[in-house]
This record gives sequence, structure tokens and C-alpha cells, in this order.
Amino acid sequence: MGVTIKEVFDRQFDHVKFDAEFCKRVIQYSIRFMNRNEDHSAFFGGVLLGVNPVKFFDSDRDSWYEDVLEVDEDLFLADFRKITAINHEFNVMSDAFNYTPAYIVHRLMKATGVAQSLRHEAMVHAYMVLHYRFITSLLVKRFQYPADKEVATATYLALNGRFDIRRYGSWRDLIRARAEDIVSAKSIYYRCLQEFVPDGMLIRTVTDTQSRIRELIKKIYAIHKHFSDTGVRVKTTSDTTINADGEMVLKDRKNGYASFMRYINDIIPSERNFIRDELVDVVASGMNTMPKPLLITTLKYMSNNYFAPHQGYLQEIVKEVLLYSFDHLYVNRLPSVQRNDLATNIAKLKALLTASRSTDPSVMQLRTEAEKLVRQATGRNKYEAQIAAVRTGTLLYIVLRTMCKDYYSAK
Repeated sequence: MGVTIKEVFDRQFDHVKFDAEFCKRVIQYSIRFMNRNEDHSAFFGGVLLGVNPVKFFDSDRDSWYEDVLEVDEDLFLADFRKITAINHEFNVMSDAFNYTPAYIVHRLMKATGVAQSLRHEAMVHAYMVLHYRFITSLLVKRFQYPADKEVATATYLALNGRFDIRRYGSWRDLIRARAEDIVSAKSIYYRCLQEFVPDGMLIRTVTDTQSRIRELIKKIYAIHKHFSDTGVRVKTTSDTTINADGEMVLKDRKNGYASFMRYINDIIPSERNFIRDELVDVVASGMNTMPKPLLITTLKYMSNNYFAPHQGYLQEIVKEVLLYSFDHLYVNRLPSVQRNDLATNIAKLKALLTASRSTDPSVMQLRTEAEKLVRQATGRNKYEAQIAAVRTGTLLYIVLRTMCKDYYSAK
């Protein structure tokens, strides 16, 4: 009897703990890939194809094995090649990477001591990662250079409701929906994922997933190529994008994550520029249990130590809270009116950051790092309620100060 897929995975992953920390690593890897740069954020948060280059590098593969799975890739691949049910001449079928999401789902289905919501989120993101791998490979082959935005716009507007991208309104939501379908209890793969057998069905979880996304890309690209060859396009400006309904809407391109990061990194070391009394009052008015002087003390400490040695976690706080906010406002495709409603969005962000049952790894990490900042800045180790309030207030202030970029830049 030949070597099975399950035998190889069980052997190579026998030291891996499928616990809450593992789940967080999977989720963080997925989110960071989507928001790696402005092109990635624009692609996954938008509906166009080929305009914004998205790539899956060898370093991404290495990080998946080393930082997320924590397995020796070379040993794993050597063992994987012994599996007899797989035709190792076929690229998609024979790539061990493509089976790792299925094994993650299999192990997390049986994991104990981990919140069900966190396990589910990790399972979904694992299959989202597989879709990133397939989509980037398909796009690189078809778009050696960025596509003409006017042609891509015309292509999207020509799609009917049978195309999932019209239904879900962004590549991120489409990918997530497909990942949800795979791990659903109603999925045709569900029993296979539970038991991680038989090999034939496990192979289908890989080939079927790749085939579905390949067919979608293939059909959209055929329309794009026809429009490109025949000169069909939709005139747009740099301030125009398309919403989920195919309507033309305005969008300030300067409001990208990278632009925000450059701005806030520039102003934080300047206490006078970073700390604005009116914005402190806005945050304090929504945080009744937070002593305003402690917030100001924390912000001053952050400003004075932002680039100091051994204080790199301060920059991580800023990066992560803006990444989290950017994901909420843009990747979730809020209408522009809602995105510009600072009061509403700060209130929503406060609710997300303070939710008692939150298992979002980004929120948990932000709480830990921001609490460390508050304790260092204020010297307080008691009064937990006050520390928690100042922690949240500090994160909200960073976001609010960043989102007021245009207002203060114009003054």
C-alpha cells in the first residue's frame, strides 16, 4: 500500500500546536498579504482586474512555512513526494503548499481549547491564502504589465449578474465567500476535511478550487482582451473608482494606507503638531471613564519616544491600528459618505476595540501593545479600568489625528 497524504501531513506536523496562537498567525498572514501595499489594498478592495499588480513571492511561501506553519519545508516536501496518489508531473496537484489549508481545517475542526469563532476565522483565512496563490499566478500570466484602467472599467461594467465579482462587490469578499463555502458544513468536501481522507477527494479540494477561480479569471480576461483589441473603454479620472453596483463614485487617491502612514510618521515626533487639543476633547467626550490628563501624558510620551531605541513597538501600534481601520473603511467597501463621517467611524472603531468577546487577533495585539504604552507613559500599574480607557483613547486618537490629515495640512 502506498503512502497517503494524511500519513505525510500527520508525520510532518506532529510537533505543531493548532491552538489560538496558530489561528492568529494564519489570520494575520492573510490580512497582511491583502494590505501589503497600495496595489494589494486596491485590488482586493476593488472590482477591477489587472490594474493593480498583486504578486505572491517566494518569500511569501517561505513565511507561510516558517512563520505560520512552523515546519521544515525541505523535509516536508521530500516526504510529500512519496505520496503515490498524486501525479507529481502536474503543477497544481503536486504542490504541497496547496494542501496545507485543508490540513489546517482538518486539525482545527478537532482542536480543543480554542474559541469556535477563532477556529472558523482561521479556517476561512487559510483557504483565502490558497486563493491568493492561485489568483496571483493566473494574473501574472495574463497581465505582464498593469492593465489600462479605462479598459478594465469597461470590462467590469460589461459583466452581468452571473459573475460573482458583481455579486460580492470586491475581490476580497468574493474570495472570502468561496473560502466560507469550502469549510461550510454543507460543503461537498466537509467530510473529507474532517477525516483528511480519501486522497482522491483531497486532491479535488485543490484542483476544484483552482479550476473555479481560473474559469472566472479566464472569462473576465477574454472580455478585457476583446475590449482592449477593439478600443472599448470608459473614460475616468484619477479621482474616480467603481462601487459594488458598477456606479462611478469619487475617491481621494491620497487616502491610501501608505499615504496615511507617511503622514502620521512625520507628525508624531512633533508634539505640537501631533497633539491637537480639539481632537483630544473629541476623544475624551466619548470616553467618560478616561482621565483626559492621562491621555495627554500618553500621547506626549509617544511623541517624545517614537523613534527612540528599543521603542519600535510604538511604530507597530500606529501601523497596526491604521491597518485595522483602513481594512474596516476601505476593504469593507463603505460608501464614501460613510468613510468621511469621522464621528460615526470613530464610534464604530471604539466598539470594535472594546468588544469584550472579541477574538480578532489584530484587536488583541493592539490592546496588549497599547496597554504597555499607557503603563510606561503614566507609570500606573493599578486602576485597570482607567488604563483600559486610556489605551482605547490612545488608539482612537491616532486614527482620528491621521484622518484629519487634509484639514490640518491645509491650515
